[in-house]
Amino acid sequence: MPEFKNIAIAVGTVKGSKMRPLIQDYEDYIAEYNVEDSNSEFFAKIVSTQPSNIYSFFKNNISFKEDDSIVRIADAFNKDPNVMAVICDGFHKKNNIKQAYYLDTNHLTDLDESIPIFFHKNIVTSISFRKDPYPVLIQTLNQCISQHKLIIHIADPLIVIHE
Repeated sequence: MPEFKNIAIAVGTVKGSKMRPLIQDYEDYIAEYNVEDSNSEFFAKIVSTQPSNIYSFFKNNISFKEDDSIVRIADAFNKDPNVMAVICDGFHKKNNIKQAYYLDTNHLTDLDESIPIFFHKNIVTSISFRKDPYPVLIQTLNQCISQHKLIIHIADPLIVIHE
């Protein structure tokens, strides 16, 4: 049985993007990288084999802005036991130029599928991953919004999306 970690991050493959290391000053997480399965199969396998409280499913062009970014995400979940999702602002980085993106909390249903979402385990266990799992994650966030689940937006850039 794998060791329980508070946060599990599954990193999928995207053609043309290289894997980014997810090194953080937080020991209670695991990052697993897809090297052979379809992303849907890989994500489902992570949920079934990596017991965690929090899950996120990254594209492989994602990294954290700071070494303590994941600590801030874990702290957001610790604020209230009813938190079901956490999202945060970040940067798009292309040719070594960073351009900030700020999420409009009034329009979270229009979220770009490249932006990582951190979900509570109770939400993740109900996800049925399909051929392309990233739109499913957006649909899951939209369901959380329509069901008035508690979602925390960290209005500080913690994520970098490399283009």
